Amino acid sequence: MSYKITMSSDTHCNSLVKLFDGWSSQLLLLGGDFLCAGTAKEWYGKVIPELIAIRGQFGRIACTFGNHDVYCQNSENLVRQELSEIGIDLLIDQEITIDGLRIYGSPWIPFINNSGWAYMHPELWDEEAYIRTWSKVPKGLDILLTHTPAEGILAGPWGDPFLGERIMEVKPKYHVAGHIHSQHGSFHTIHTKRYNVAICDEANRPFWPVSEIEI
Repeated sequence: MSYKITMSSDTHCNSLVKLFDGWSSQLLLLGGDFLCAGTAKEWYGKVIPELIAIRGQFGRIACTFGNHDVYCQNSENLVRQELSEIGIDLLIDQEITIDGLRIYGSPWIPFINNSGWAYMHPELWDEEAYIRTWSKVPKGLDILLTHTPAEGILAGPWGDPFLGERIMEVKPKYHVAGHIHSQHGSFHTIHTKRYNVAICDEANRPFWPVSEIEI
């Protein structure tokens, strides 16, 4: 019996009800950047009501955050509780097992020269910080869910080199990311099937389709 996983990222305050109209599966994975300006007004006015509205379409929902989710980083404990109350698992450098699948989620991205964004270490080449972050990713994962893609794969000229090195070491079966809107697609390497599931164009308008896999 197949197990369906629906995947999306970088929804940027667009209507989740419209984006997921007609979609249903055992598991929905959301890769972050729920917000645009990163405000509490967006979170409570545009995101939470939409998450509540689509919750019943999926057996389980797990998510991480992204660099636009500033309010979520600043109020992480509160938003974790809010998501938990509607049955959504938030993964911030954490592993969870869902229906026998080992899933690890992390929101961090390489440094961009914009101090107002979320989930960035102080310097791109602060190797200790990035290595410390990605060294937490364990071996034996079924799914690695991150906001950033790894350097060189579905990332354009961006992506995280230290994440790439860790993926080569731990070899998750699937890597699901977003962040780089123009790089939506899939690329399968020997050990890991990789997906960029960003859904918006560069103007944060819905452009790419929702993704789904069967395992």
